[in-house]
Amino acid sequence: MEDDVLTCPWHGAQYDVRTGKVCALPALRALETFPVRVKPDGYVQVEIP
Repeated sequence: MEDDVLTCPWHGAQYDVRTGKVCALPALRALETFPVRVKPDGYVQVEIP
């Protein structure tokens, strides 16, 4: 799904925000991902191990 793709504004590399996997070059390695929750009040919580 297009909404799940993050594009780097400097290099144009693309990643799947759900998994961190590379969707388009020049990226060669996946990104680390973390569980995220958006609370009803609009705050975003990120679980960092």
